[in-house]
Amino acid sequence: MTTITLNQAVRDVYGMSPEQREILKLICIKSGCDYSSLQQDTRRERISVLQSVTGLRDNKGMIKSVRVDPKNPRSRLEFVPSLKGAAVAITYLEVPFESLTQAHGHDILADFNKYFPNAAYRKELFRAVSKYLLDYNLFSRAGDMKALAPQERLKHSMLISQIFQHEHIILSSDLAEMIESCHKAFDKSIMAYMYKQFKEADSRLHVILDTFNKLGYAD
Repeated sequence: MTTITLNQAVRDVYGMSPEQREILKLICIKSGCDYSSLQQDTRRERISVLQSVTGLRDNKGMIKSVRVDPKNPRSRLEFVPSLKGAAVAITYLEVPFESLTQAHGHDILADFNKYFPNAAYRKELFRAVSKYLLDYNLFSRAGDMKALAPQERLKHSMLISQIFQHEHIILSSDLAEMIESCHKAFDKSIMAYMYKQFKEADSRLHVILDTFNKLGYAD
């Protein structure tokens, strides 16, 4: 898919102007972005930057504003991507995952990195999950994950696990670590259901089934 097609998709689906796309990319790859730095980097008037930032934050849920000193309401405002903004940037704006991690890994990616510590496949995992969350519109107005009922969490967790399998993101040598990470991240009922589905789908998946058995999900 070409860059033009990607930008067209962002414009059509999310109604983002070229300036908003540029600002979102900057916020995703740089820490400490504020009005002054964005004005300097984009070479645009302050009012134009203000309008784009307001739209990205208040109307589209792509970014969040944070105070440099949370205890001081008059301290300088900085901007960080929301989870939705990071997903859009990775999926459609060709923002390198490494740049996002370097700028905001301690913030929006902290939990993801903790549960999936193997950097060898973390990038592809995040890309696959991001596209899935966007396709199913699983973000709140503020750009966070929507609160889902247990049945919905179960359904989406299973569908995501199938994406990992179908796209060959997880190789046999990494499966055990991936399942153990999911064991920490997901509800036990979800993991039990995943075990049942894997067992019924393909009895040749010995690495998967053995790891589930060690974690106590055997029948």
